[in-house]
Amino acid sequence: MKQGVLSGTDQEEIYKTAKTMLDSEIESMGQSGQLPLRAVLLYNNTETYLNQPDAEQRFLAEFQDMTQEERDAYSNLRLADHLLESGSYIVEHRNRPDDGNHNAYNIEEMLIMAREAGYTAPDLEEFLSDVRIWKAITPHPTEHLNDKGIELFRQLVGISELEDEKREEALHGIVKGLLSGDITPQRRLNTFEETDFALKQAKIYREGQREMFRRVNSAIGKAFDGYVFIPDLKRSQAGINTGMRVWHAGGDADGKANADRWALLYGMLSLTRGAVEDHLNDIQKASDLISKGTTSSLRDEWQRSQKPFTYVQEALEQLRGRIEQLERRFIHTDEQGNRSIKEGVNYDVIKEDFANLFNGLKIGKITFETRKGFERELTNNFKFLARNICSPEAQEILSESVFMMRQYGLSAAIIETRHNGIMLKQTVNNIFDPQNNRTFIESLNLPDDMAELLKSKPKFVGIENEAEGLSTADQKRIMDYVLHNTTPAQRREAFLSANPRTLDDNGYPAQNHEIFERYSLMSMNPGQFGMAIIAEADEMSTAYQRFLSEPFGATTLLHTPLNEEYETIMNMPDYLERHHMDGGQQDIRERALMGGNGEWFGHNMTHGQMVPCSDSLKEHGCLVRVLETEGFRQAAARSISLGIATLIKRGNGLSIERGGGDEMIYTRYIAQILQEQAERRGKPFDPKDPKDRVLLQMASFFSNTEQGRAIRVHSATPDQVADDLCEKIGEMLGRRMELQGLVHKGTFIPPRGIYSPPTHAILMKNAYEMMQLYSAYRHAKSEKGEGNVLDNWAKIVSDPALAGAANNSARAQSKSTGKSAERLTKQRAIGSNIWLAMARTRHDGYFTCGEFLERLHKAYNDGQLSKQHLKQFSMDSQWWRRNFFLRALTPAVRSDMSHGFERLGVPDMTFDKAVEIGKTVRIEDGVFKYDDRQGTITEEQALHAAIFKDQVLLAALTEAGLAIDETNDQGMSPFDRPIEELIQTVRPDDNSTNVRFGSRTLKRWPQLVTGMEQERHALPEMTMVDFYEAQISNGESVEEPVKRLAISAARAGTMPDMRMSLGRTAYGRRQQPVWGAGALIAPPKHFRPETEIEPVHEQPGQDALS
Repeated sequence: MKQGVLSGTDQEEIYKTAKTMLDSEIESMGQSGQLPLRAVLLYNNTETYLNQPDAEQRFLAEFQDMTQEERDAYSNLRLADHLLESGSYIVEHRNRPDDGNHNAYNIEEMLIMAREAGYTAPDLEEFLSDVRIWKAITPHPTEHLNDKGIELFRQLVGISELEDEKREEALHGIVKGLLSGDITPQRRLNTFEETDFALKQAKIYREGQREMFRRVNSAIGKAFDGYVFIPDLKRSQAGINTGMRVWHAGGDADGKANADRWALLYGMLSLTRGAVEDHLNDIQKASDLISKGTTSSLRDEWQRSQKPFTYVQEALEQLRGRIEQLERRFIHTDEQGNRSIKEGVNYDVIKEDFANLFNGLKIGKITFETRKGFERELTNNFKFLARNICSPEAQEILSESVFMMRQYGLSAAIIETRHNGIMLKQTVNNIFDPQNNRTFIESLNLPDDMAELLKSKPKFVGIENEAEGLSTADQKRIMDYVLHNTTPAQRREAFLSANPRTLDDNGYPAQNHEIFERYSLMSMNPGQFGMAIIAEADEMSTAYQRFLSEPFGATTLLHTPLNEEYETIMNMPDYLERHHMDGGQQDIRERALMGGNGEWFGHNMTHGQMVPCSDSLKEHGCLVRVLETEGFRQAAARSISLGIATLIKRGNGLSIERGGGDEMIYTRYIAQILQEQAERRGKPFDPKDPKDRVLLQMASFFSNTEQGRAIRVHSATPDQVADDLCEKIGEMLGRRMELQGLVHKGTFIPPRGIYSPPTHAILMKNAYEMMQLYSAYRHAKSEKGEGNVLDNWAKIVSDPALAGAANNSARAQSKSTGKSAERLTKQRAIGSNIWLAMARTRHDGYFTCGEFLERLHKAYNDGQLSKQHLKQFSMDSQWWRRNFFLRALTPAVRSDMSHGFERLGVPDMTFDKAVEIGKTVRIEDGVFKYDDRQGTITEEQALHAAIFKDQVLLAALTEAGLAIDETNDQGMSPFDRPIEELIQTVRPDDNSTNVRFGSRTLKRWPQLVTGMEQERHALPEMTMVDFYEAQISNGESVEEPVKRLAISAARAGTMPDMRMSLGRTAYGRRQQPVWGAGALIAPPKHFRPETEIEPVHEQPGQDALS
């Protein structure tokens, strides 16, 4: 091996080194009999087969002729190969120096720039107190490795942190581990295992926070003359809020499998245990450092500080003992280590003991009754020790303890709860149902008009049909009347009576009852909870949750609506304002008064709002990003007009399958709106002005969710976590300085391009229509009365059983059924994505984008858009280049449309015939229709042809658009040609259904070439998945571990260019650093200059503040 390859920045060389090591180990294991020779032989011949025109047939023949042991061995070899390849991208990325020459947001350089721009130490402290980075994690169907596999991948990422001479040996150990054959799940996780996963990740994340704390302290010291920033509980300005969030600690009520009372109680208890163990470790390390000191001053110091150390250690050990004892009382562990709830255990007794967990604990001579008091005194002791010992190493450890207490209190992570908005409506309906809850309703003595209102509609809240329920105004009137004319105890009894504890058809507790128990648990320790997210929210969702939770003591929830439907995203700004005026202000005041170690970890005086990614994209397709971006910007603009801070959370996960990208994109939209507000009013923001300070908080907030494998891609090691946090803080500081007018415009906030009115009007109109069209195709009914056409298509073209095996989490595949979903349209977002990946179309990433471009082509050729107008959209717009073209093209180039035609019984389908069929497909009044005079085309074949035709349009019009400046002697560019001629430019010579993407397209986005090659390389895994699906369809039995191994190899092999997910090419991210005078004086670099046209802004919508 060449010296230093594993420390270099050539991904291909890193992977080649790992692959050589893997191949050598496989050969050795084959010769020694540790691996079946036939599996080794096929592995060695894989590349040869891939280069053959009949590669899939060759692989299938080999698989069929193998024993199951040989198939499993081959799958594991390929899985190891794919993991090494994806890991090599991360190692390459992390091998790049994190200094001012390579990282545009390097924390040391950013702090030096802040000092040069006039920042004082108090200014910096003020900024850091506004930083909120709330990363949430959840085990997820996208994670296809078991604990051992995840750990090995973490070690692979961690190679970048080792000394050069140790990397080869470490890699060799990882390779051997990957070849062990036991790195994939055998079954789905249970809720205990999911919570334990959260604890393990919390430990890594907390170590990363500590490392970030050290780096920031060090960088501040260099930039600010030795000033060191140490959190002080008594000073509310001191803090950097970066606490990790957890959705799967019993926090996600959408997935009924992990949503009962025991799951949340165990989550709260085990996360408390995790924090206790973390702080005990701090105490032990610090006391060891002092007691082992060699100087007399350190020995004297140990004598003075021994009592506080002892007091804290004894208190924490006593608390840990109580937690472990309580866990033993309700958890059964079998011989294999699997855990379950003990039979016959009384939940109410356990809950009562949990409520009294801190009662009677002592720190020294002080006895406590509550968790809050214990946490406060514990923090005071940590602060005393940190300030009164001389050992720098011990002082640092204890300062970190104070810092961690400010982040979490005694919880290893903060729990984000997620409840379903539709379920809340059903729960409210049960309460106001005259038949179901007559005694309560009669006891209300409602005024006559309200009583008549309840009788006038079949339901209190219309769910599928709003007309079935009362108006929102009438709902509010009646709910307010109930609140003012009943006691909490009366409401509590009535709510439970109307929603009794039962089991649903799948054996899960009824969520419209369990929700009240969850609220009760949350009220026991509000500081352990973050955003109370309401999925599928609308304008009344926060009002429903506030109404339902209050009688159970959960009065300090940060109600956070998650708007997922087209209409609710469009109306998000209005809903935000109503929420603020109708109770949101009171929610915030309650939260602030509740406190938690002085303040409630930075939530004070802010609203929560969440915009989705996967769920809305599943429903509306790629162009929903237009709508989501509009939602972000409009919500930010409304917050500005109201003078409130809204912390907008993004539910984007990793989005690897749909093109990757930087999770900070969405925070840049908010910064743009704030910048435009500063320009509008003619002065920058002043953090000394309380009103400006509130708005500046929005520019230093970030929250997203890392799901499944995204966790080990982005947050595998503490050092990686620290890198990420420091970079985000650096970018936030840059934004802050720009909003304050201290650096040149465009240095850290990407300016929005300017559109002409015609461009804007046509783009927005057609983008919104395409979202509706995608949804129409998704829900189209069979004209023959055979159900949903997309569902029927998916059962034939995809691999439902194997796609279901990709879900290794306890979270149910379907929100509606609670267990598995046998229909594509009932899948959750990630499940839907996996189904379409197994169908090899991946069309959720691009379908309707081709028709969108066709409409722009028509507008151009009809004279509605000029060449200049079109270039504003295609060539000049960074937003559209990255969030439309690259996002749509990435899954399109990775698709295999011929595979679908073969599965649908038309293997000889031609390019021309498919386009011809696809042109006739339409949706009329929700019914799927197409032209078929001979009656030879099935609905499923027609749908596949429609998807194919759209992909053809996307490929042809993208290529032509890139050549719009290339004119012939008549002054005509390719984009001037008729659509029929352009379609022929991507037709392959053999008239097959393999779309030919143009050379300009592949040159403009070289990531597409990588994606195409990686998809070709994964053909054996896709063939294996099809093979097992066929066995299951034929009634044969395929064991769970076999299915999960096969789908794991396929999932690992179908990750596109990892560099896209690592975030260096995303919208608005500065690629090249600019420091010092270059930022303070020079014009902005590396961002597209704004075009001098009429002031209509680049996507989305017109001026958000107008």
